[in-house]
Amino acid sequence: MWKVQNTFKGKLRIIEEIVNILYPSGCPICSGPSSFRFYPFCKACWLSIRPYRGNRCSFCSIPLPEHTSICGECISSRPYFHGSFVYGLYEGVLKEAIHHLKYLSVRSLAAPLSELLLTTSLPEADLVVPVPPDSSRLKKRYFNHTSLIARYLSKRLRIPLSLDSLIKIKSTPPQTGLKREERQKNLRNSFRVTRRFSGERILLIDDVITTGITVQECSKQLFKAGASRIYVVALARSYGDIVSSIPIDISDAGGVI
Repeated sequence: MWKVQNTFKGKLRIIEEIVNILYPSGCPICSGPSSFRFYPFCKACWLSIRPYRGNRCSFCSIPLPEHTSICGECISSRPYFHGSFVYGLYEGVLKEAIHHLKYLSVRSLAAPLSELLLTTSLPEADLVVPVPPDSSRLKKRYFNHTSLIARYLSKRLRIPLSLDSLIKIKSTPPQTGLKREERQKNLRNSFRVTRRFSGERILLIDDVITTGITVQECSKQLFKAGASRIYVVALARSYGDIVSSIPIDISDAGGVI
């Protein structure tokens, strides 16, 4: 078995070298040679991605000062989801990788990004459901990056996948740069569940949690349709606008949930 694996790795290195010769490109972080496996990033920059070990909200995973277990927003408005499992912070190489997958259509990044999520302690579940895309933006991108991640996790975890249980029924303006209240107004009544559940535990897959409004709205509809527990799974957590004025020590960004 070791010999077979070693031979396979050797072939990958050869392929990587050939691709770099035929299609030379620079890593978007350091401008060094791209890696075949982590294209367009080089291996060194990709391996610099680290999970976040610091203190976080037990519901939405936003970084918090030590000795604080729940953020103010989750206290004042209890989420419909039962917890979130997030790999890292939305910054550096991880942020750049998500950007390349989402906006530059580098589909090959879906697998290595999904592998990062598999290093977290994901809960047991009965169904994998991706956050649905906005139809207008889906036409421009030609694919739903969140569905790619959900499909990969479903296969690796051996949990059934449902791509049409949750749909977006209202086109909304881009959320980037909007405050929490504006996002809430934008997304209110934007999602609909197309089936009834019988107490299933659901992994709700998204790329980035910014304020948590999107996954809250999706979870609300899934819960109303009969899901017993909803766990949000995301690649990254941004700081949003919840604790921007609170000093947070993120020096311990080196582990998983």
